Amino acid sequence: MRIREALLPIAERHGIEAQSVYVGLPEVSSDWRSALQSRLTSDTTTNHAARVTNRRREGFAFDSREELRVYEALKRAQATLQADATISIFPLPLGRVGIGNTCTPDFLVVREGRAGLIEVDGPHHRGRLAADGTRDRHWRNSGFVHIERILVEETAKDSESDALVRTFLKRLRTH
Repeated sequence: MRIREALLPIAERHGIEAQSVYVGLPEVSSDWRSALQSRLTSDTTTNHAARVTNRRREGFAFDSREELRVYEALKRAQATLQADATISIFPLPLGRVGIGNTCTPDFLVVREGRAGLIEVDGPHHRGRLAADGTRDRHWRNSGFVHIERILVEETAKDSESDALVRTFLKRLRTH
């Protein structure tokens, strides 16, 4: 009831009609504390922060299926490159940028000594042009030579994602 009382006014404020709220909690065993402690101290997640998501590949966690599609496109591009001139892909790295801002770009990609970023912009980026521009400026001031923003709508087909990634890698190489 307390959760419902907190959520309904928020929904109303945002113009969302909600008649009821259902909260489902997972089943937990009596040793949940030790299981949680074991998960927190294990070395299974390869990016900086543990993320709660069902979108995982190769130990990496992704915030959206569109990010996962871009990751797969980056891997396809990586597979076409020679072993001595390949790329490194870092999904969702956490970093301290500029004057102490903590940022998590969707992808950090390194090619031939040049670092670039890919941001997969979904609906949560609407109305945030100035904020995104400020973050991009901090990244550029910190040495990233190319920043590519991809709209989620552009990731629906592999061919579209592949073309965007190829263009990004070409620009990254020539900057």
